Amino acid sequence: MALTTAQAIDRVKKQLSDLVERQLSSVLAVSKDEEGWHISLEMMERKAIPDHMDLLARYDVLLDDEGNVVNFDRGDLRTRGEATKSEETEKK
Repeated sequence: MALTTAQAIDRVKKQLSDLVERQLSSVLAVSKDEEGWHISLEMMERKAIPDHMDLLARYDVLLDDEGNVVNFDRGDLRTRGEATKSEETEKK
């Protein structure tokens, strides 16, 4: 049976949290193609006080059709108070 989008997100949240031992902050993007599920999300790398100084990392994950992590890559780091590239584009 094929995974739904919600099931793919649930699987990646659990597996990636276990693999990198980080807490999920937000899901940024989800798509599916012949390779599998491509999911981008942010994980909390370091908690800070005040909260807007929390350090977040973007992770790009590929799940196979059964919902297993095939590949993941940690990308950009940002503080919670920084705008993302998409937020900066929307402001222009």
